[in-house]
Amino acid sequence: MTEQLSQFVLFGNFSSVNFDSLSKLSSLKSKYGFITNAMQDVVALPQNLDNQGQIIASQNFIQNMRPVFQTEDNSASVFFGSSRIHIERRNYDSNSYEVFNDMAIDIVKNLMENLDLKFIRIALNGQILLSDKKFMDELYQRLFNQSDLYSKNSDEWQLRIVSKENDETLKCGINKIISYNRTSYIDVSTEKMDRLQIGYDFNTFFGIDKVFSIEEINYFNKQATEYRALVISGK
Repeated sequence: MTEQLSQFVLFGNFSSVNFDSLSKLSSLKSKYGFITNAMQDVVALPQNLDNQGQIIASQNFIQNMRPVFQTEDNSASVFFGSSRIHIERRNYDSNSYEVFNDMAIDIVKNLMENLDLKFIRIALNGQILLSDKKFMDELYQRLFNQSDLYSKNSDEWQLRIVSKENDETLKCGINKIISYNRTSYIDVSTEKMDRLQIGYDFNTFFGIDKVFSIEEINYFNKQATEYRALVISGK
């Protein structure tokens, strides 16, 4: 399996983070072989509501350049947005997922200790690609009951589910989002190929009045990582 994208995302007010303040992370930067670059941060202005309570889309944006740590091959990065921080890794073997996850938690601890950042919402998400036809067929059987509406097997199907739960340890709500998308395609040798893209997103509710401690983040990460493994197995 290929991890097309893995992300650990932190939300809060990070306007204090700038290119100068990142000098406090020099040891972290050296540890993971990061170089400093810049990316555009786009923050939408507050939305207005019409007389029926519907959001009126705004075309006005605030655009600023924000710092980003990147490896030379751009496979891993840490984007320091003004309201969110993305720790991510792209296109790597799923067997080394723990390497990414350990790096993400290490970075989170460094941000809290060296930049005194506070996080009001957290998320772990990703996308996985696999091509095991037997697994896809077995997954289809586990996920779908027999019905007159569709056949017992299918080479092309999609499923997306969003569920919400309250976590007593974190004292907040959790969004659990899964998606499966199986498709067929013809490769360069004109051979028919099958692939399955799996998506997962485990995140805390938006708008809660809470600042997460490192202990709570470690607990969240454990729950989110176990959820990822469950999503992959399809059980």
